[in-house]
Amino acid sequence: MRSLAAVIAVAGVASAVAACTSPIETIRASPESIELRWYTDNADFDQAQLVAQSYCAERARKPTLGDAFRDQDVSLATFECR
Repeated sequence: MRSLAAVIAVAGVASAVAACTSPIETIRASPESIELRWYTDNADFDQAQLVAQSYCAERARKPTLGDAFRDQDVSLATFECR
């Protein structure tokens, strides 16, 4: 019985850690802007925009796309909080 409880506890911790990871990586952040990077196979622009919306909302602002770059593997975007 104890081993089953241990397995359940470990599985719970592993799923909590997995839920905290995001395919969107913050490269730079300041009160005025956030720069994000993601692999195009793992996320898309809409997901990055949601990250930027959340970040800017913490400052009672809304994100505006400042700059964007995309190649076959990686995308970068800078959002200004206005």
